Order: sequence, then structure tokens, then C-alpha cells
Amino acid sequence: MAKRLSPRDHLYTAELFTRSVTNWPGNIALVCAHQAPDLYGIPSEPTPEVEGQGGEGESERLPYLRWTFRSLNSGVERLRGGLGLLGAPPGTAVVTFMPNCAEFVLTWWAARGMGLVMAPLNPRSLSNKDEVEHQLATIVKGTCRRKPIIMVFERELLLSEPLKSTPGFAKIFVSGQAAAQAPERNELSFERLMSAKTAANGVGQGLQPTDDEILFTSGSTSRPKAIKMEHPTLSLGMKDFADSPGCDRAPGDLWLSFMPNNHGMGRSAVTSPMCSGGGVVYPGFYFNVAQVVDVLLTEACTHAALVPSLIRLLGEAVGPRLKQTARAGGSLLRSLYLSGAPPTPADLEICSAVLGVRSITSVYGMTEGAEANTAGCTDWYKLVNDKGMLSVGRPRSRGASLKVCSPGATGPDRPPLPIETPGEIHYCGPYRGQRWLVTGDLGLVDEGGQLYIIGRSKDMIIRGGENIAPAAIESRLAENPNLSRLAIQIVGAPDPIAGQVPVAVIEASAERLKLVAKEIHDTVLAKMGPMFVPTQILPLQELGLATWPRTTTGKIKKPPVADAVEKLLRQQEDSESRNDVGPGEARSNSSRAS
Repeated sequence: MAKRLSPRDHLYTAELFTRSVTNWPGNIALVCAHQAPDLYGIPSEPTPEVEGQGGEGESERLPYLRWTFRSLNSGVERLRGGLGLLGAPPGTAVVTFMPNCAEFVLTWWAARGMGLVMAPLNPRSLSNKDEVEHQLATIVKGTCRRKPIIMVFERELLLSEPLKSTPGFAKIFVSGQAAAQAPERNELSFERLMSAKTAANGVGQGLQPTDDEILFTSGSTSRPKAIKMEHPTLSLGMKDFADSPGCDRAPGDLWLSFMPNNHGMGRSAVTSPMCSGGGVVYPGFYFNVAQVVDVLLTEACTHAALVPSLIRLLGEAVGPRLKQTARAGGSLLRSLYLSGAPPTPADLEICSAVLGVRSITSVYGMTEGAEANTAGCTDWYKLVNDKGMLSVGRPRSRGASLKVCSPGATGPDRPPLPIETPGEIHYCGPYRGQRWLVTGDLGLVDEGGQLYIIGRSKDMIIRGGENIAPAAIESRLAENPNLSRLAIQIVGAPDPIAGQVPVAVIEASAERLKLVAKEIHDTVLAKMGPMFVPTQILPLQELGLATWPRTTTGKIKKPPVADAVEKLLRQQEDSESRNDVGPGEARSNSSRAS
């Protein structure tokens, strides 16, 4: 059995960042294509000139922020000094409501190096007063009841309901003017912190670093759950990921990052490259396809991480430009990491044939820390088994373990199921004894030890006592070239006889739906059998949804879709009862499977 390592065996990420500054001071560390190059007076490198991109505004491209490690570190030290003057004790939380920007990266590394606890939150969640108040209360409780430092990009966010009533050690804004009563409200600008004259007296320097952070799960079915990470979880995960076969990580790499910084993947996309001499490239404050492709081509990014639900969007929007570039100079992206949900073979084909990706790694992970990944693979077909299921590899960290148990099994020592038997995934990290995390995900392990994800246990459809995984049906549909480019979601709906039945929801017009309904029915029937065939096929718009409900990372949230389906079917039943219309005569644009 692998040796269980001590936290002392790993450097803090702030120490790894300092090592990058020392070893590769001239490497590009941060690119913000949406921010001015002279931000806070920190020197910026020239913007690359790329010919033949064919992008809009190519001839009038304005310079943007490109900091080397030397430049970025000078800003980090200035901010660390400014934060030090505030006098916040180590262990104080820095709660950020920030888009992807240079200020977030400066804050991240400054806080890391002076013992402050990072707690990034989604600025777009401030409209949800109850949720944000719950998150803030949880953060305060998890940091010994200390008042947090609250940081926002736009000053007006400090006037939002959740923040104006929250006591803060300090409230910092990037953009906007301070109110007249700012001193009483402990409110100050980010620029003021950056201009503090502290370098001479060493304020904020030489403090004990920390990797403590508080992240929140997406909370798609309930309030977001707080996860407090402590050293060495982050540095261990980064090292083991870098050591995995095919990762192909090197100083000077440029990692494209457009995931929200309050998400685990967005946080890792900042930390991981900068701890090994690589740079981070932000296309914009938030995800925008045009900005992504422009900076991808201009900066010649080598790595990217994204959720599979964005693959088709990128393929359709930027495929022609990426393919043209790939033909001219070989593969554009050297490595692509897919996480958040199992990609389908159709997704992987787009990555290879359209986006020109050289190496693909399938990643399984949770905010709570369960992590696994495949080796980087140039031939994605090797990731798919004979049943069309995609592997997510083995546990990433040395000493970590996973097992597949019966769903709902109880007791301290739940035995694993036989090989190739589907069940619930349990994960155990390499520290603090053999404590198992029940992930809530369903999967199986094959003879070679490869893990395959079937879906979420809460999404499982139980039809007449038999389990049906929506992801399995969706994967089979994605194998059909006539359906692979369509967004199709399978959810369970109540049935008086079977208990539950599968229903397909498709983002298409009523006319388009008629053309593909039979294809959906025939594909599932031929590949899986009659039990798996959706009993109805509904257009998304009929559910009262203009677009798919998504998490901040772009994943489609099934619970709201399932709720909307149940509501629609209930309304149809009520209407039929009032009008004495038989089920086969329901007045709806939906298609019923025969």
C-alpha cells in the first residue's frame, strides 16, 4: 500500500509561486485580454501580432495586460503590504465577488502568502439574498467568527442587500467612487491598497503562508455546501496531476482559463500553471466565445480545461478558425482537460477533428476533493470501452482509494461490489486515516481498475424496480451522428404504473422535434431496449424554459428540468380530466414514443 504522506512533505502553493518567480522571472504569468496593459503602473509585455486570423477587429487590436512573473510578483508584494496595513489577523477570510481579472489573481497570491483564507464567491449570486447570507454566515463561522475582508469589482455591489448588512473587517472595491462616509463604513479602493508605501518597512511580508480556502458546491438542489480545504490538499493534487502520464506540463506554457474563479476548476486553472512556471490567460471577465477564440489564437495557448457542455458551443462557434490555424501550424491546443460531467464520444470527436486538440485527459472531481483522471491520450478512442462508456481513470493522489458500493448501503465498513458491477462511488483521500466520502455519483470499475461514471444517484430513474441512468441514454443518443449535435436531456417523470419513466427534453422547435423524435425512439430501442425508450419527447420551450438552466461552469442542471417536466405533465393531466380527453389525445407539441 502506498505510504500516507505528511503535510510537511509538500510546499505551500505560495512557496511554489515564489519558486516560479525565482526560476522563471521573464515567463508570462498572467494575460488579461480585457484589461489595460498599464494597470497600477505595473509593466506589461507587448501584445503579440498574429497574421491571418480573420477575426473581427484584428487590424485594430489594442494592447492588453501581459505580466511576467517578475511584474506580477511586484504587484502581489504591493498588495500584500496594503492588506498588511489593515491589520487583519491570520485566518481572516478574504471573500471575493470578482470576475476573472488581474485583481483577483493579485488578491489570491497576496492572501496565500500572509495566512488569509480565500473564499471566492460568484458575483452574479448577489441577487439571491438568502443564499449569499448563508454563505457569508458559514464563512464567518468557519474562520473563528472573525469579520471577513469583503472584496468586489464594482463598488455598487457593496450596496446590495446581502453585503450592506454584513459587518466586514474591510470592504474593498476595484471600480467606482468611494462614498462620502467611506471611513466610517471601512470602505476603501483596491487602488489605494496598491499604492500604500509599505515596501520599505516590510509590512505584510515574511508571514506564514496558508492554503486554507472555502469553496461552495453548486447547490443545484439545495443551499450551497461549504468545503474548507487545508494544506496540503491543493499542492498534493497539483503535483499528482502534473506527474500523471501525458500531462505534458512545462514552464512557459499558457493555460486558457474562462471558468468562474469561485469554482474548483477555475481556481485550479490559476494555481496549477503558476506553480510550475506557466501562465494563465483570461479572455474576458466572463465566458464569451468570440473573446475565447481571439485570445486562444493570439496567445497560442497550450492548455485548457472546460466542461463537456461547452465543447459543442466552441466547436460550432470557432471551429472553422481553429481548424484553419491547426492546418497551418499543427495542433493548436497541446492538452485539453475535460471535467464536470462525462464527455460523450461525439464531444471527443469535436475536440480532435474540429478543435485540433493533441492530447485529451478525462477528469473526475468534486469540490469535496474526490479526484481521478486518465492519462493524456492522443487517441481518444482508447478512453471508451466496448459499451460506449468513457473512462475517467484512477485516483489521482498517491495513497488515495475508491470503491463502488451498493447505493444506500450503511455501516462504517461498506463492502465494495464485484468488478464491473454498477454502484455508488466512495472515495478516500491520502491523509487523516481511512475516511470514506460518499460521492453520490454512480459508476463502475473494470478489470483494469478504470473508473466509469454512470450518473448521479439522485438522477437515477427507477422504472418498475429497474434502475435507468439518464447519462447512459444520453451517451447512446450522442453516438448517432444525426443527434450528436443536439442538446438532449433525459429526466425521470412520475408514472402511476411503473413509478417513473424516462422523458427526453430537446432544445428544438416543434417542427424540428417532429423530424428527430422517431430517430430518438429508434436509436434507444435498438441500442438499449424498450425499457429505456423515453415515453415522451418534449421541446425545452414547452416547459417554459427559454434556455437550459446551467451552473456557473456551464453544466446543465437536471433538477429544474425534471421539475418543469413534472409540472407540465401534471397540467396536461388536469386539463385532460377537466375536458374528459384521453391520454392519447393530449393537446401538446410533445411527441409520444410508440
